[in-house]
Amino acid sequence: MQHLIYSNFFVSLCTFCLCLSTAILFSVNSYSVCFFVFFATFSTYNFQRIFTEKNYISKRGVYIKKNKKSLIFISLISLFFCLNLFLKFNFLTQLIMCLSAIICFLYPFYLRRVPYLKIFLISLLWSITTVLAVIIEENIVLNIEVFSHFLSRFLFVFAITIPFDIRDIKKDTSTILTLPILFGEKKVKIISFLAIFLFLLNTILQFQLNIINLKTLISLSFLILIMALLIYRSGSSKNEYYFSFWLESLSIVFLLAIVATII
Repeated sequence: MQHLIYSNFFVSLCTFCLCLSTAILFSVNSYSVCFFVFFATFSTYNFQRIFTEKNYISKRGVYIKKNKKSLIFISLISLFFCLNLFLKFNFLTQLIMCLSAIICFLYPFYLRRVPYLKIFLISLLWSITTVLAVIIEENIVLNIEVFSHFLSRFLFVFAITIPFDIRDIKKDTSTILTLPILFGEKKVKIISFLAIFLFLLNTILQFQLNIINLKTLISLSFLILIMALLIYRSGSSKNEYYFSFWLESLSIVFLLAIVATII
Protein backbone atom coordinates (compact mmCIF):
# COMPACT_ATOMS: atom_id res chain seq x y z
CA MET A 1 0.00 0.00 0.00
CA GLN A 2 2.73 2.49 0.93
CA HIS A 3 4.44 1.99 -2.44
CA LEU A 4 1.22 2.96 -4.25
CA ILE A 5 0.70 6.06 -2.13
CA TYR A 6 4.18 7.36 -1.31
CA SER A 7 5.50 6.83 -4.84
CA ASN A 8 2.61 9.04 -6.08
CA PHE A 9 1.42 6.26 -8.38
CA PHE A 10 -2.04 6.29 -6.82
CA VAL A 11 -2.62 10.04 -7.14
CA SER A 12 -1.42 9.80 -10.76
CA LEU A 13 -3.93 7.02 -11.37
CA CYS A 14 -6.63 9.27 -9.93
CA THR A 15 -5.84 12.12 -12.35
CA PHE A 16 -5.89 9.55 -15.17
CA CYS A 17 -9.36 8.43 -14.07
CA LEU A 18 -10.69 11.99 -13.98
CA CYS A 19 -9.26 12.67 -17.43
CA LEU A 20 -10.79 9.45 -18.77
CA SER A 21 -14.12 10.48 -17.25
CA THR A 22 -14.05 13.62 -19.36
CA ALA A 23 -13.27 11.62 -22.50
CA ILE A 24 -16.24 9.34 -21.82
CA LEU A 25 -18.58 12.25 -21.06
CA PHE A 26 -17.72 13.86 -24.41
CA SER A 27 -17.52 10.54 -26.30
CA VAL A 28 -13.93 11.03 -27.48
CA ASN A 29 -10.86 8.76 -27.43
CA SER A 30 -8.37 11.05 -25.70
CA TYR A 31 -6.20 8.28 -24.32
CA SER A 32 -3.00 10.14 -25.19
CA VAL A 33 -4.08 13.10 -23.03
CA CYS A 34 -5.06 10.75 -20.19
CA PHE A 35 -1.71 8.96 -20.22
CA PHE A 36 0.11 12.29 -20.50
CA VAL A 37 -1.71 13.53 -17.40
CA PHE A 38 -0.77 10.32 -15.57
CA PHE A 39 2.94 10.56 -16.42
CA ALA A 40 3.02 14.32 -15.84
CA THR A 41 1.42 13.96 -12.42
CA PHE A 42 3.75 11.12 -11.47
CA SER A 43 6.95 12.93 -12.42
CA THR A 44 5.85 16.35 -11.12
CA TYR A 45 4.64 15.13 -7.73
CA ASN A 46 7.74 13.02 -7.22
CA PHE A 47 10.22 15.75 -8.15
CA GLN A 48 8.38 18.20 -5.90
CA ARG A 49 8.51 15.75 -3.00
CA ILE A 50 12.12 14.74 -3.60
CA PHE A 51 13.53 18.25 -3.84
CA THR A 52 11.32 20.05 -1.30
CA GLU A 53 10.85 17.39 1.38
CA LYS A 54 12.63 18.54 4.54
CA ASN A 55 10.97 16.30 7.10
CA TYR A 56 12.46 12.83 6.80
CA ILE A 57 10.85 11.81 10.09
CA SER A 58 7.35 11.30 8.69
CA LYS A 59 6.47 7.97 7.05
CA ARG A 60 6.40 9.61 3.63
CA GLY A 61 9.72 11.34 4.33
CA VAL A 62 11.35 8.09 5.41
CA TYR A 63 10.02 6.37 2.28
CA ILE A 64 11.38 9.13 0.02
CA LYS A 65 14.79 9.06 1.70
CA LYS A 66 14.99 5.27 1.45
CA ASN A 67 13.84 5.09 -2.19
CA LYS A 68 15.17 8.40 -3.48
CA LYS A 69 17.31 7.00 -6.31
CA SER A 70 14.58 4.64 -7.50
CA LEU A 71 11.99 7.43 -7.44
CA ILE A 72 14.25 9.73 -9.46
CA PHE A 73 14.93 6.99 -12.01
CA ILE A 74 11.25 6.05 -12.44
CA SER A 75 10.26 9.71 -12.56
CA LEU A 76 12.77 10.37 -15.34
CA ILE A 77 11.33 7.47 -17.34
CA SER A 78 7.86 8.88 -16.72
CA LEU A 79 9.06 12.29 -17.88
CA PHE A 80 10.38 10.72 -21.09
CA PHE A 81 6.96 9.23 -21.90
CA CYS A 82 5.39 12.51 -20.93
CA LEU A 83 7.53 14.50 -23.38
CA ASN A 84 6.97 11.95 -26.14
CA LEU A 85 3.19 12.35 -25.81
CA PHE A 86 3.49 16.12 -25.49
CA LEU A 87 5.07 16.44 -28.94
CA LYS A 88 2.01 14.81 -30.53
CA PHE A 89 -0.49 17.34 -29.15
CA ASN A 90 -1.77 20.36 -31.03
CA PHE A 91 -0.32 23.77 -30.22
CA LEU A 92 -3.10 24.94 -27.89
CA THR A 93 -2.93 21.75 -25.84
CA GLN A 94 0.84 22.13 -25.59
CA LEU A 95 0.40 25.74 -24.48
CA ILE A 96 -2.06 24.76 -21.74
CA MET A 97 0.23 21.99 -20.53
CA CYS A 98 3.24 24.32 -20.51
CA LEU A 99 1.39 26.94 -18.47
CA SER A 100 0.25 24.25 -16.04
CA ALA A 101 3.83 22.95 -15.76
CA ILE A 102 5.14 26.45 -15.01
CA ILE A 103 2.59 26.90 -12.24
CA CYS A 104 3.47 23.46 -10.82
CA PHE A 105 7.16 24.38 -10.87
CA LEU A 106 6.63 27.76 -9.19
CA TYR A 107 4.20 26.48 -6.58
CA PRO A 108 6.58 24.88 -4.03
CA PHE A 109 9.02 27.79 -4.24
CA TYR A 110 6.86 30.92 -4.60
CA LEU A 111 3.12 30.45 -5.09
CA ARG A 112 2.57 28.43 -1.91
CA ARG A 113 3.52 31.53 0.09
CA VAL A 114 0.46 33.38 -1.23
CA PRO A 115 -2.16 33.15 1.58
CA TYR A 116 -5.13 30.83 0.93
CA LEU A 117 -4.17 30.28 -2.72
CA LYS A 118 -3.24 26.59 -2.39
CA ILE A 119 -6.68 24.94 -2.67
CA PHE A 120 -7.89 27.21 -5.48
CA LEU A 121 -4.70 26.59 -7.46
CA ILE A 122 -4.92 22.81 -7.06
CA SER A 123 -8.60 22.78 -8.04
CA LEU A 124 -7.93 24.96 -11.08
CA LEU A 125 -4.93 22.93 -12.28
CA TRP A 126 -6.72 19.59 -11.92
CA SER A 127 -9.72 21.00 -13.79
CA ILE A 128 -7.53 22.35 -16.58
CA THR A 129 -5.54 19.14 -17.03
CA THR A 130 -8.43 16.68 -16.66
CA VAL A 131 -11.15 18.62 -18.51
CA LEU A 132 -9.91 21.54 -20.59
CA ALA A 133 -6.91 19.68 -22.04
CA VAL A 134 -9.21 16.99 -23.46
CA ILE A 135 -11.58 19.62 -24.87
CA ILE A 136 -8.81 21.58 -26.58
CA GLU A 137 -7.02 18.52 -27.96
CA GLU A 138 -10.25 17.15 -29.44
CA ASN A 139 -11.21 20.56 -30.91
CA ILE A 140 -14.51 20.59 -29.05
CA VAL A 141 -16.35 23.90 -29.16
CA LEU A 142 -16.32 25.79 -25.87
CA ASN A 143 -19.96 26.05 -24.80
CA ILE A 144 -22.24 25.72 -21.77
CA GLU A 145 -21.69 21.95 -21.67
CA VAL A 146 -17.93 22.36 -21.44
CA PHE A 147 -18.26 25.09 -18.82
CA SER A 148 -20.64 23.01 -16.70
CA HIS A 149 -18.30 20.00 -16.69
CA PHE A 150 -15.33 22.25 -15.90
CA LEU A 151 -17.26 23.78 -13.00
CA SER A 152 -18.26 20.33 -11.73
CA ARG A 153 -14.66 19.18 -11.78
CA PHE A 154 -13.48 22.32 -9.97
CA LEU A 155 -16.10 21.90 -7.24
CA PHE A 156 -15.35 18.17 -6.94
CA VAL A 157 -11.60 18.72 -6.51
CA PHE A 158 -12.15 21.72 -4.22
CA ALA A 159 -14.42 19.71 -1.91
CA ILE A 160 -12.10 16.70 -1.57
CA THR A 161 -8.96 18.84 -1.21
CA ILE A 162 -10.14 20.63 1.94
CA PRO A 163 -9.69 17.47 4.10
CA PHE A 164 -6.07 17.29 2.90
CA ASP A 165 -5.55 20.85 4.16
CA ILE A 166 -7.13 19.78 7.45
CA ARG A 167 -4.62 16.92 7.60
CA ASP A 168 -1.74 19.35 7.02
CA ILE A 169 -3.00 22.03 9.42
CA LYS A 170 -0.16 21.57 11.93
CA LYS A 171 2.51 21.45 9.24
CA ASP A 172 1.11 24.41 7.31
CA THR A 173 0.72 26.73 10.32
CA SER A 174 4.33 27.89 10.20
CA THR A 175 4.82 27.83 6.44
CA ILE A 176 1.56 28.50 4.59
CA LEU A 177 -1.85 30.00 5.33
CA THR A 178 -4.73 27.73 4.32
CA LEU A 179 -8.51 27.78 4.79
CA PRO A 180 -8.46 25.38 7.80
CA ILE A 181 -6.00 27.72 9.54
CA LEU A 182 -8.28 30.69 8.83
CA PHE A 183 -11.63 29.10 9.72
CA GLY A 184 -10.72 26.10 11.87
CA GLU A 185 -11.37 22.41 11.24
CA LYS A 186 -15.13 22.39 11.84
CA LYS A 187 -16.01 25.56 9.93
CA VAL A 188 -13.88 24.68 6.91
CA LYS A 189 -15.83 21.42 6.57
CA ILE A 190 -18.92 23.56 6.05
CA ILE A 191 -17.15 25.16 3.08
CA SER A 192 -16.41 21.68 1.74
CA PHE A 193 -20.09 20.70 2.12
CA LEU A 194 -21.07 23.94 0.38
CA ALA A 195 -18.86 22.93 -2.57
CA ILE A 196 -20.53 19.49 -2.58
CA PHE A 197 -23.96 21.14 -2.54
CA LEU A 198 -23.00 23.38 -5.49
CA PHE A 199 -21.65 20.29 -7.27
CA LEU A 200 -25.04 18.62 -6.76
CA LEU A 201 -26.94 21.71 -7.96
CA ASN A 202 -24.75 21.92 -11.05
CA THR A 203 -25.35 18.22 -11.74
CA ILE A 204 -29.12 18.71 -11.49
CA LEU A 205 -28.85 21.73 -13.80
CA GLN A 206 -26.89 19.61 -16.30
CA PHE A 207 -29.75 17.12 -16.27
CA GLN A 208 -32.31 19.89 -16.77
CA LEU A 209 -30.31 21.19 -19.76
CA ASN A 210 -30.01 17.65 -21.22
CA ILE A 211 -26.23 17.73 -20.82
CA ILE A 212 -26.38 14.48 -18.85
CA ASN A 213 -29.05 11.78 -18.71
CA LEU A 214 -30.96 10.36 -15.74
CA LYS A 215 -28.51 7.47 -15.24
CA THR A 216 -25.59 9.91 -14.99
CA LEU A 217 -27.54 12.08 -12.55
CA ILE A 218 -28.23 9.08 -10.31
CA SER A 219 -24.62 7.81 -10.52
CA LEU A 220 -23.15 11.21 -9.68
CA SER A 221 -25.64 11.59 -6.83
CA PHE A 222 -24.30 8.37 -5.29
CA LEU A 223 -20.77 9.74 -5.75
CA ILE A 224 -21.77 12.95 -3.97
CA LEU A 225 -23.24 10.93 -1.09
CA ILE A 226 -19.97 9.00 -0.68
CA MET A 227 -18.01 12.27 -0.86
CA ALA A 228 -20.12 13.82 1.89
CA LEU A 229 -19.69 10.77 4.14
CA LEU A 230 -15.90 10.58 3.74
CA ILE A 231 -15.43 14.32 4.21
CA TYR A 232 -17.69 14.30 7.28
CA ARG A 233 -15.57 11.55 8.85
CA SER A 234 -12.26 13.23 7.97
CA GLY A 235 -10.17 15.07 10.55
CA SER A 236 -6.61 15.88 11.57
CA SER A 237 -6.57 12.76 13.77
CA LYS A 238 -7.09 10.39 10.81
CA ASN A 239 -4.09 8.48 9.47
CA GLU A 240 -2.39 9.10 6.12
CA TYR A 241 -4.16 6.24 4.37
CA TYR A 242 -7.58 7.75 5.07
CA PHE A 243 -6.64 10.79 3.01
CA SER A 244 -4.19 9.46 0.45
CA PHE A 245 -6.17 6.31 -0.30
CA TRP A 246 -9.84 6.58 0.65
CA LEU A 247 -10.40 10.27 -0.12
CA GLU A 248 -8.14 10.13 -3.16
CA SER A 249 -10.13 7.11 -4.36
CA LEU A 250 -13.11 9.38 -4.95
CA SER A 251 -11.56 10.25 -8.32
CA ILE A 252 -11.71 6.56 -9.24
CA VAL A 253 -15.29 6.38 -7.98
CA PHE A 254 -16.01 9.37 -10.24
CA LEU A 255 -14.86 7.33 -13.24
CA LEU A 256 -16.84 4.28 -12.11
CA ALA A 257 -19.95 6.45 -11.78
CA ILE A 258 -19.53 7.63 -15.38
CA VAL A 259 -18.72 4.14 -16.71
CA ALA A 260 -21.82 2.75 -14.96
CA THR A 261 -23.99 4.98 -17.15
CA ILE A 262 -22.76 3.46 -20.41
CA ILE A 263 -22.86 -0.22 -19.47
